[in-house]
Amino acid sequence: QTNRSKLGPYFAMHYNNFDEDMNRFLHAVVLDAEFRQSNVHSDDIAFFAPALTTWHRNIQLDGKAHGTIDRLMAPELEVKSGNTAFKGKLSMRGLPDIDETFIDATAQQLNTTYEDLSIYVPALTKIKEPKLNRLGNIRYKGSYTGFLNDFVAFGTIQTNLGTVSADINMKLPEKQIPEYSGKLVTQGFQIGTLLDDARLGSISLNGQVAGKGFNLKELDSHFNGYVSDVAYNGYRYKDISLNGNFRKSIFTGHLQT
Repeated sequence: QTNRSKLGPYFAMHYNNFDEDMNRFLHAVVLDAEFRQSNVHSDDIAFFAPALTTWHRNIQLDGKAHGTIDRLMAPELEVKSGNTAFKGKLSMRGLPDIDETFIDATAQQLNTTYEDLSIYVPALTKIKEPKLNRLGNIRYKGSYTGFLNDFVAFGTIQTNLGTVSADINMKLPEKQIPEYSGKLVTQGFQIGTLLDDARLGSISLNGQVAGKGFNLKELDSHFNGYVSDVAYNGYRYKDISLNGNFRKSIFTGHLQT
């Protein structure tokens, strides 16, 4: 127990040589823990992992974890902090450099918000398009494999703008246009609000997508699938089969209604 944190009922740190291994804490000291109604403050972790000094978060923990900081596994874990709650299993290789950390997670339940995610992943604040803050409350069930800026997500995302089921690879390179590929299914998703385009309304679709860019100025994407319903420029279009390319404001390919 510290002024900010309380861990229990069991926590151990294993090392061969105290002076040598503590100086290489992130890589050499093996943590073994069982948490029940525990809490840890990020300021305490930041003593060993300075990358966390900007978080200033109290984190509630239940579950088990084992490994070094840079190779940490939690086969059963419940985490709560602010508006974020996670229940599932998690492994992370590469901490404390979160941008270079490989994450393998299965979320039975993940609730969060854009504001919370921006604390853990400050790079999100640099993404101006799409308007991620408009997603509101984000609920995810499924798997996540990869890095924060290059990952595969397979599961269902529920937001204030609608629901998306995806099996998709997303690349979010810094200062470059986002790229994506995979399968996407939506039902009544308010895509115009997300993309800040008043001409677009809700959309329901099922198909394969590959390309880059989200707004019409940057869009260069191929879609092959079925659009059951979409609102555009005051009109609603239904039952459309599409196979072609969208580039900026122009579609080239095959369309059948």
